[in-house]
Amino acid sequence: MEDNSNNITRKNKLNKTWLLVAGLVILTGVLLFVSLTSKNFSPLRSTPKNVKVDFAHTSLAVSENVRQAPNGKYETDVIINTNGDNISGAQIELSFDPKALTNIDIKPGTFIDNPTVLIKTIDTKTGTVRYAVAIKPGDKMIKGEGIVAVISFTKIGTTSTYINFLPQSQVSTTDHNQSVLRETVSAIIDKVSLTPKYQN
Repeated sequence: MEDNSNNITRKNKLNKTWLLVAGLVILTGVLLFVSLTSKNFSPLRSTPKNVKVDFAHTSLAVSENVRQAPNGKYETDVIINTNGDNISGAQIELSFDPKALTNIDIKPGTFIDNPTVLIKTIDTKTGTVRYAVAIKPGDKMIKGEGIVAVISFTKIGTTSTYINFLPQSQVSTTDHNQSVLRETVSAIIDKVSLTPKYQN
């Protein structure tokens, strides 16, 4: 009786061992199958972090044409050239010498049809202009070249002075979450010639 019970116990242990081995073999086979077949699926393409995507082509420049306005002030244009970029707005940040230029004002140009003015701040103490215009919600983005803003001012004295772009200037698009502004061209304003001489 005792031998029979020992034999039954041994058989039960052997059966359990074989079942365990068989289960492990099956599991290994399933995992191997899954790993091999998953290689046939193409992963989503992504850009490596060390690869630079060059998507910024737009430029902003102060126009070389300075004209006298009917009110006795002078005007010059801020020209945008998107160079193929589709843009939704521009933030123009400028610096000027408040001892040389006074009565500074800025208004929308004709590049964006009926734009929304988001920011307009002129600080005559520090000599800075913050101005942002954008297309209206739902409007299509635009590209091309034109006048994005008009700057008006009164010039004091005959010495040359400047209107410089600040690094905070940017041009927005809904295609990217970064600015597409590639370059800016500042200007020196000369009272005698009424023509800004460009500087980089």
